[in-house]
Amino acid sequence: MVTSPDDDMPSERHFIDAALDGDHRSFLHLVRRHQNRVYRFLLKHINHVADAEDLAQDTFIEAYLNLANFRGDSTLATWLLGIALNKARNYLNRAPERRFHWESDDSLFNHASPNSMPCLDLEKRQVLDTVRQGIAQLPTDLREALIFVSFEQLSYQDTANLLGIPVGTAKSRVNRARCLLADYLQVQGLTPSDAVLPTIAASGSC
Repeated sequence: MVTSPDDDMPSERHFIDAALDGDHRSFLHLVRRHQNRVYRFLLKHINHVADAEDLAQDTFIEAYLNLANFRGDSTLATWLLGIALNKARNYLNRAPERRFHWESDDSLFNHASPNSMPCLDLEKRQVLDTVRQGIAQLPTDLREALIFVSFEQLSYQDTANLLGIPVGTAKSRVNRARCLLADYLQVQGLTPSDAVLPTIAASGSC
């Protein structure tokens, strides 16, 4: 049987258990593994670099203090994003004037159609700005569900668990968000297939 180098690497559960036993280096390993994703997630919600860094640090402090409560029902990344979401919500609730604004994120373009035109790279900034504006106008509940499913690539079940809603509600929120975003793009002269985001702004059954 052929094994890959990854087969000899300790599992994430190993580092969690070691951290629970007091091995701080193991927890730092988990921080290094997930810190960029948590930071980018927060930046998408609050669009303030320094505050996103602070909230990311707060997220990992809370995770460390509550690591014993992580049962493994979801991945550690999903659990961390749930903590980060609560941090972002509290941040915005303390100052309602902090308007949602989508920070640039190359992950948006991971959804580009393989049939995209060569000149598409030159239009990325304009397209991103249009999509960002469309997402910013979505109701909070729809936007959160869309971010989890379409950008963080979480399952509907994990999304539902994080948001405290039934799976069917998570699916309907994502579909509604995609429909509203597709409508917005069309008003702006774009279609989902033209907007390098066909899987995110899919019209579906609107």
